[in-house]
Amino acid sequence: MDAQITTLHCEYLATATDPALPERIHRMVRTDLAAALEAELAPVLGADPAVYLIRDLVADVRLDTREPNLPRQWARQLGSAVVAALTRAGRDSDNVVRFPDEAAYLASYLLAHVRGSAGNEWYHRPLARFHRAPVGVVVRQAIPAHDLLPVLAALYRRGALPEVLDAVGSDVLAEVAALSLSTVDRRVESPSILAGPSTTDDALVAVALRVSDACSLWTNGPQPALAATWRRQSSTPPDWRNPDSLTEDVADLLSHLAETGAVRLPPREIPASLRAELEWLNLPLLETRLRERRHAPFRLERSPSAQDDGQRAPSFPHRSGKFRCRPAGTRVPLDPGGLVVGRAPLLAPAGTPSLWSPDAVWEAQWGSVTADLVAIARSGKVDVGELVRVLLGLGIPERWAVALTRGELTWSELARRAIRGPTSRAETSSTTFPFPEPDLLPHVGRSPANEMSRLSGSLDPTGVTDSAIPDVWRRASRTHIPLFGGVSLASDRALSSDGPGPNTPGTDDSVATTTQEKPDPKRENAPIGPEETAVLRALLNLVTAEPGAVELRTRLAAAGPGPYSVLLLRAALATRHPGTTSSASAEDAVTHLMRRWTETLVASARTTYPRTRTAECGEPDSRPRPRQVSGGEATSAEAPVPVAVDRHPHRLAPPELSTRDVLSGQSSAPEGSRHPQPPQPRASEEDKLVAALLSARTSTTADASDSPCAGVLLLLRAVLDLRLPGILTRVGLGHLLTATLLALATRLTGAPPHDPAVVAFAGTPAGDVEELLQPWLDLPEEECVALGDAVVEALVAQHVIDAPDQLDSGAALAEGRLGRFEADRTLGVLAVAVVRAWARWLGRFAGSSVPYLVAHFARRPGRVRLSERELVVELAPGPLDVVVRLAGYDAPLTTVPWLDGRAVTYRLEAA
Repeated sequence: MDAQITTLHCEYLATATDPALPERIHRMVRTDLAAALEAELAPVLGADPAVYLIRDLVADVRLDTREPNLPRQWARQLGSAVVAALTRAGRDSDNVVRFPDEAAYLASYLLAHVRGSAGNEWYHRPLARFHRAPVGVVVRQAIPAHDLLPVLAALYRRGALPEVLDAVGSDVLAEVAALSLSTVDRRVESPSILAGPSTTDDALVAVALRVSDACSLWTNGPQPALAATWRRQSSTPPDWRNPDSLTEDVADLLSHLAETGAVRLPPREIPASLRAELEWLNLPLLETRLRERRHAPFRLERSPSAQDDGQRAPSFPHRSGKFRCRPAGTRVPLDPGGLVVGRAPLLAPAGTPSLWSPDAVWEAQWGSVTADLVAIARSGKVDVGELVRVLLGLGIPERWAVALTRGELTWSELARRAIRGPTSRAETSSTTFPFPEPDLLPHVGRSPANEMSRLSGSLDPTGVTDSAIPDVWRRASRTHIPLFGGVSLASDRALSSDGPGPNTPGTDDSVATTTQEKPDPKRENAPIGPEETAVLRALLNLVTAEPGAVELRTRLAAAGPGPYSVLLLRAALATRHPGTTSSASAEDAVTHLMRRWTETLVASARTTYPRTRTAECGEPDSRPRPRQVSGGEATSAEAPVPVAVDRHPHRLAPPELSTRDVLSGQSSAPEGSRHPQPPQPRASEEDKLVAALLSARTSTTADASDSPCAGVLLLLRAVLDLRLPGILTRVGLGHLLTATLLALATRLTGAPPHDPAVVAFAGTPAGDVEELLQPWLDLPEEECVALGDAVVEALVAQHVIDAPDQLDSGAALAEGRLGRFEADRTLGVLAVAVVRAWARWLGRFAGSSVPYLVAHFARRPGRVRLSERELVVELAPGPLDVVVRLAGYDAPLTTVPWLDGRAVTYRLEAA
């Protein structure tokens, strides 16, 4: 259980016999009440994964001050009020909202953020700090890594995942896809977002970060991640009864942050809002202490020996995961704590000259940081001299820097040396810097050049913001999926081809566009095991037979192999089989599928588009031949052309374009063959799955029909629950099922009988709809009465109503009448029965009038898509969609008999 109270307002009514009582109670609220309330609620809510949000709660508490444990008394009564409020979830949606789990809540926020309505709902206030942030920032920071796939699955269930993926940038899309194919447990790294912006459980650290935020002390933007690796150095517990002692602790923490260069002291002033929050501190003392602890900027220092031989000598002790800095004017090393080393060369106080930076970097990260800077420099947007000075500060030999400026050393060679260390005895003896081992390779990320394109001028570390240093640079990528720009083992290859521009994955000049790297035999040729085969079989079922298969297959076929398709497949698989969210078998199966899909597209492209073409005028193809790779081997002129597939779900790039996000694959055809053989099958399920994806046609607007009353199809669930076909059969009217459904939908919507939603409600019958309604105009009165009585009996038997007289006659539904009294009266009873049976799980809306329910749920616009196996209902956004979801009415119907056994899938807020 993870509970949070945003604001607690207490009003005390006490006797005057004890003057110290108010202060005693006030101190108890600040120090003991939260723990006592958590202990009280834990037995009730400890195992419940649901997320409850209460807007306001008023509770009257009576305390007996003679009892020793006042916090427990208070927590017991307040906890009872909280539990009573939670039981009203669903019936009191204006004050209490429940989500099945945290992933569902985050999915709700992410979708609202994409649509620009995140600030319109009060239950999104816990994430208010992300309201104005870009979608990529929300995905990276608001969603814990272990909740990524559940969030995607929740969006997929709502039919909103494509909308969210379309709003995410390609770099974030690739990063999210790489994370979805990682089974590493990151629960320790990614705490619950509902716990607040701080990632620390230390209250004083949280206060220090809050002061830094409110007073704008950060030098390079807010960095709450510091709290995950930084703790107070003192092991002495704080004295919560002494405000001055607590103030001194907070001042020490802020001073410690200033020593690392993360914040700038002193603050100009403490805002009034923060003063109200921190009234339990001695704020004048805090301001005094912060003014006294002003810190000088950092600078690099050269040792005498380094000045003599012209080299940058590293004079620092190596510490695991930390670096040491020294303020100007002193040689006493400080211990700043655990800042992320990957940012070390780019983290400096604002206004600090770009030559200054922390004077040491953890040795195991030196190659990674250097390679990052080299990749940035090769973009051509930075000054070479400035870069060289920064690299000297990182400890590269000066002869390397001189050779670099003279053009004698290429950027690629510098990157290889930074990764592998000195390549000769002379280089080894010329520097004392301990180079990392070859296996300590950089984790550069997708495309540093693209991320740094927002910067102008020379490489000034003080101008780099958090947005320009993506987290993916510091995260290990999947080496067997270069499709996503993962460049741990591939980074050496990505930086190995000389050229004027950045040669990193994700750019048009990538080595992957022109070379065919040999696959890793340990990974590429690994056989598919029985668990992976089972996953592939489940995926095949998802894209061919499950509800939503047509839409899923269409989107996958339009997007092609890439991050977009990976996320759709993982989300669909997690929705149908939740156990696959952390399954290595699912990861391997999707990886194999992407590779096989790409190989098949490559082979198909070669068959359709030969490598050498002759135009009608007789001129040969002018496309450039593959260039020479770094190893000296030239790729064949007949090498297969990788297929370029855009991540957008509605575009398929022509095969002759250069690849960006698609894995390059080898064809099994003989050299020079114009009709290559398809790749040898690895598993029948895999080949069937690829064949299904290749054969799917892109959906067009002609496949869908718009209707102003598509919401009536939500009531199909109630028709099934009432067993209307059985009722008609019992009264001898089983042959009138199609006519009854057509007349019922017309009465509920007031639309003409040829409306697409009305026709779909009746099972898409063939023929003239006016003629189909004729049997109801000729139905005898006694048969109409018998049908009405049978419907009322079914409602009483299913406990929808307690007595027959509780059902309305349907006179309020004036539209859609047939013009015959007996028939219209029976259809009115049937319409009211269907609405009441459907609304019984709508919480406090269950008792709403039938016209209100029809107007807000049945008569809402949308789009109807009919395929061979499925009816997809896409409904426009509605104010009561959350009520529909809480009732579970957005779940698909697996089989509807009068729709020829088709499934019905609902997509709320999708039209």
